[in-house]
Amino acid sequence: MSGRRKGGGEGWFRRTRWDPEIEAAFFDRLARSRDPFHKAQYVRIQASHLEQTGADEHVEVALRLLDRLLAEWPEDLMRAEAHDQRARCLARLGKSEEAVEAFRASFAAMRQVPGFVPTTAIDFGQFAVKLRRTDLYDEVARVLDEFHNDSPIHVMNFLRDSVLAIVEDHRGRRNVAAAHARRALAAASAEHSGLRGRPRLGLVTNPDPVLIAEVRRIARD
Repeated sequence: MSGRRKGGGEGWFRRTRWDPEIEAAFFDRLARSRDPFHKAQYVRIQASHLEQTGADEHVEVALRLLDRLLAEWPEDLMRAEAHDQRARCLARLGKSEEAVEAFRASFAAMRQVPGFVPTTAIDFGQFAVKLRRTDLYDEVARVLDEFHNDSPIHVMNFLRDSVLAIVEDHRGRRNVAAAHARRALAAASAEHSGLRGRPRLGLVTNPDPVLIAEVRRIARD
């Protein structure tokens, strides 16, 4: 029976488990890559897969990998995404203030590469509204305006307008909030991506029930 060597094969930088043997195999394989950009990309992707498991011990490993990326391969394009990933990991571990600083570091890196727009502003907005960090709402509105306008991807529009609906509702701008809420619900109800051959790409599936309930309330007000 065929199989892949532990830590090797095509999935060597997409592991969803981690132990000393896997870590040693990962860094051994990483050392064979000569291109610093590729090294950084492998580390970032591996960190993302560990982050997505949701397990605290894997998120801690992801943070260590991202710290190494930023220390050894601080290329502009990679820095923005790496800081965004660090922010999400820190938030997941309950380190809110460190997460805020990581989000801001991502924004600073994004400003060094105009036109390169990872999802940091939307991630920051979701972080703020989930934790009801109303002290961050003005900043959320500014960075969403700076980095995220209308997108061809429905789920991005849903998240952006959901966050802005909640922010503007808190500010007391009911009409503006309701308009964002209606746009968010329209994006959530889309049944086709608008892309030939990929009709389901970027559709809103399984939205957070608390978030969409709040958006529906704002849309009614």
